Amino acid sequence: MEFKPLDGARIQLIPAGKKIGNMLVDGEIDALMIPHPPRMVLEAGPKVRRLFADCKAEELKYFRKNGYFPIMHVMAFKDEVLQKHPWAARSIMAAFEKAKEVCYDYYSDPNWSVLAWARHLWEEERQLLGADPWPNGFRKNRANLERFIEYSHDQGLIDRKLPVEDLFYKETLDT
Repeated sequence: MEFKPLDGARIQLIPAGKKIGNMLVDGEIDALMIPHPPRMVLEAGPKVRRLFADCKAEELKYFRKNGYFPIMHVMAFKDEVLQKHPWAARSIMAAFEKAKEVCYDYYSDPNWSVLAWARHLWEEERQLLGADPWPNGFRKNRANLERFIEYSHDQGLIDRKLPVEDLFYKETLDT
C-alpha cells in the first residue's frame, strides 16, 4: 500500500535476519510498540523499560477520559463477498458477540487460571471499566472509530478524514 510518511518521519525496514527485540536490547532502535514483547525484551532487565512506569494507570486514565480503549482489531470483507452474501457481515458480528459471551463466562470462573489473583483482577476490571470494555458494533464504537480516523489522518496514514459510516457495511450501521 502506498504510504508517504509525514515530514520528519523516517521508515526503515528491519534488515533480513534481524530480530526487532534484539535490535531494541542492543540499542539499534530506540523503541518498539508491540502487543507481545519478545522474550529477549522481557529478559533485558534495566536496559529496557516501558514508556510509562505505571502503564495500567495511564490506560485507565485514557479510558476514563474517552470512555473506551483504542480500536485494536477490525474485520474487513471484500465488496464482492458482501454483494454476493449480504448476510455475512451481520452473521460474523453475531458470531463475534457470541464468542465474547463465551469468553467472558470462561474468565468469570476462578478455576480457569493458574494466576493466584485472576478472579480478583477480573472483578477489578469490571468495576473500573464496566461489564464490556470491548464492545462490538458501529454505534458503541462510533466515537472510538472517529478518533481512529482522526489519528490516522494526523499521522499521515490516510490523506482525508473519511465519514465513519464509510467503514461499515450499510447492513451493520444499526449494530
